[in-house]
Amino acid sequence: MKMCHHHKDAFLEWAVCRFEESFSELTALCDDDSLVAYALENFGSEKRRCEWLAARILIRKLAGNRAEV
Repeated sequence: MKMCHHHKDAFLEWAVCRFEESFSELTALCDDDSLVAYALENFGSEKRRCEWLAARILIRKLAGNRAEV
């Protein structure tokens, strides 16, 4: 992933990023096969699959296992 914008203050740190990983590279980062299966079944475009899966990986990373995505 490449960082586009980074912000940090006393309460929050966040970044807006873009990614260049392929869907197969993102699946290697995902520990939930059901998310990968959902992306494959519901999105025809690889770009859209990547966007959806990358967002879920990020949500899980930020919220931990308590995230329902």
